[in-house]
Amino acid sequence: MESTRIPASLSYLTIYNPTLRPAFHTTDDEDAEEQSQILFYTSKERAISRDRMLRQVGLAKALVNFSEMFSSEDACENVHSQTRRMIMVFPEPEFCIHAGVELAKSPRSTSKASVNVFNQPKEKGARSILKGKGKDPQPTTYDHNELAVNDQASQADILRGYEEFKLRHGSFTSILSTLGQEALELQLERFFTVWAWSWNIEDGLEFGHHLGPPLHPLHRSILSILDTLANDIPEYIFPIAASSTHIIPSARYSEARFPMALSHFIQKLVPPPPEGTPPPSSITQDGTARPQQSEDSSLALQNYQSPANDSARSSFMGMNIDIAKWNWLSFGKSGQKSDGADAKETEKSVELGQTASPPHTMEEGSPHQATEANVTQRPLDDAMPSEGIPSDRFLPEVTDSEHFTTAELDRISVVSGIGLNFASSFDSPSPSPRQFMSSTIHVSEEATPLNTKKRRIFYLTRHPFLIALVGSDKSGQEMDPPISELETFSRKVDTIFDAMANVLEEESLKSSTETIPTLNKILQPKDQHLFAMGREPFSIYGDSEQFTSKSAHLFNARALLHSRHSIQEVFSRGQSPQYWHMSRKVDGVIGGEMYMQVFRKETSLADVDNALSGVIRKLEDSEGG
Repeated sequence: MESTRIPASLSYLTIYNPTLRPAFHTTDDEDAEEQSQILFYTSKERAISRDRMLRQVGLAKALVNFSEMFSSEDACENVHSQTRRMIMVFPEPEFCIHAGVELAKSPRSTSKASVNVFNQPKEKGARSILKGKGKDPQPTTYDHNELAVNDQASQADILRGYEEFKLRHGSFTSILSTLGQEALELQLERFFTVWAWSWNIEDGLEFGHHLGPPLHPLHRSILSILDTLANDIPEYIFPIAASSTHIIPSARYSEARFPMALSHFIQKLVPPPPEGTPPPSSITQDGTARPQQSEDSSLALQNYQSPANDSARSSFMGMNIDIAKWNWLSFGKSGQKSDGADAKETEKSVELGQTASPPHTMEEGSPHQATEANVTQRPLDDAMPSEGIPSDRFLPEVTDSEHFTTAELDRISVVSGIGLNFASSFDSPSPSPRQFMSSTIHVSEEATPLNTKKRRIFYLTRHPFLIALVGSDKSGQEMDPPISELETFSRKVDTIFDAMANVLEEESLKSSTETIPTLNKILQPKDQHLFAMGREPFSIYGDSEQFTSKSAHLFNARALLHSRHSIQEVFSRGQSPQYWHMSRKVDGVIGGEMYMQVFRKETSLADVDNALSGVIRKLEDSEGG
């Protein structure tokens, strides 16, 4: 009866430290000491007695103490019963996160109970049957599914929740030593209450999320771009780029050995793409990929070229210029005079002998195609002295018999109905640098993982990427660069965004020329593999595809590889369907762990071993070379 099946759910979650003692020792309450050791507790039942809470925590502590009698190295991590599962995780010394889980269950199908009335008189038996109809129904019995909850997957989920708390608030030990037990209890209450009841135990995160965020398929090309940014900023700042699905760490960031939770946290900062967002780059007519102009710069250029402002004076490059004095210009047909006043002004200029000869005729299609231009010098001198700027900075000296050269024409261009655009003589005002967004995190050095300290990260976004600057100062101070440095960093990050957009555009052009795969290649199930890097908390997906799997075989294989039994590889096969699951430790330059799933039918152990070895050789050639 699948429709009435009840999935596995959390019964209670608690965090305790058996070494804690109450602040004030009292002999009146015997349970005061036990209660002071409980830092956090939440239960599915809204109201629960203190005695029941103490019994649940006391049972967990007793099981841990009992297991330590046999082996001090391997503490009790889980306890199975017919209906429940107890999971214990020890993220820090003397701290335990304990979860009680109810297994998935389904109602047991039972036949109707028969009533024995043969040993009774007929009237009496009939009356007993009628009386039996009014009795309460028998309680429903359930069949529990132990395979619905995987111990390794549940422990990995709890550790991910702890790492996220540690990144946001700090380690349990550091908070307890600096702020005290009351502050620790308050922060645990705020975080783990929300986390516990959003935890999907049966359908948790897929296997790849526990190994680290995947590297971008183009991370080799973008890595060199990020390293140029790292060379231009101080050594205590570590740049990293991320999208909503991938991560691109710089070499400096990888060497710092930041926790995996930081990469996941940075990915969550990537905003969703806004509706109607244009692509970050465009294809020009000559087939080259160039980034589009930023929205701010294009808007400024549009405002500058707009002829809507008919006021007598206008502002250009911070200068107040009298546009009414600029009506001496006439460039081709678009600059013909429309009133008598303009014509008289032109005749007056001609009488003074200050009319320039038309420029040389250019080839058709040239950006400086031949136009008839009458340029006078005196009105320009009349317009510029108000700002104290000599006009010879903008135009060459002109005589009656002199023509403009091509270089001089590059300094003059038409502005729609207004006047001149001095784009080459004066650079357009650079847009103000974008302001960084910031967030506060808590990180620790690799040698002292419990000694967490505050750090700040600054980040900018441009769809589809985010670039973050993570601060880490050896002196223990927070990274807080001055505003002048942040403005410089902002301009540098924008150039990195442009370079990354070009890389994406070039890759899209290459992929558009690829041949269409055959039908047989599409229908044939593909093997999936995932490589977890040993030195860094990142992963590499095969064929640039997402590795999607929640198989318990992979979680169990990872637990065996990380055990103290020095296991090098694990092969397992499911029953229905009969898929192969393999894992192997990889030594050498690209040390790590390779996980693979084979979905092909009628595949032998030798075949999957050859497939796994081939994937490892291919990865060594691409990454090691």
